[in-house]
Amino acid sequence: MKNNLLNDSIKVRGILSAGISLILTLLSGCGSDDRIPDKYLIPQGYTGWIVVQYGMKNKPAIPVVNGFRVISVKPGGRVRSGITFNYVKTSSLALRGWAEDRYYYNTPQGPVLIAEQGPQQMVWAMKSGYDGGGDDGVSSVEDVFIGTQAQYQLAQNGPRADTEEFEDKLEADMKKEALEEKRLKAKHN
Repeated sequence: MKNNLLNDSIKVRGILSAGISLILTLLSGCGSDDRIPDKYLIPQGYTGWIVVQYGMKNKPAIPVVNGFRVISVKPGGRVRSGITFNYVKTSSLALRGWAEDRYYYNTPQGPVLIAEQGPQQMVWAMKSGYDGGGDDGVSSVEDVFIGTQAQYQLAQNGPRADTEEFEDKLEADMKKEALEEKRLKAKHN
């Protein structure tokens, strides 16, 4: 009887050990989903939010150069309540997984790396969200703030790219832009 209990105990431990090993193996693979890193090229001196809208119909794809997806941010942007928002619209889909993205000011001498930590930090609040798609095809949005800590703190008190009010205003603006583009195309045809 003791031998049967001992054998059963060994079997249970073996099964538990195998199960734990399997779970650990599966979990260790969950965090290893690497993706192609993004390289943001930002106009020299720009401060404000950069909002990348992925999955948009009829917009250019993000090029891959030397192992980086190169996201070029155009000069300018929209100013709301003293805070600049610059939109990058692409047909490319947002990639999920881990990567070490880079942010550069585009200068006449070439790209200059923007500090992401330490006393000179200028990159804040990188986050992503799923939009769910709409008439324009937007499937997801990522936004990041470029500026000093003081500028970032001020921006926290203003309109944000992740609020429902902001999204409603953005959707209305995008519809106005689409109508204006159609009007201009019809005018030229």
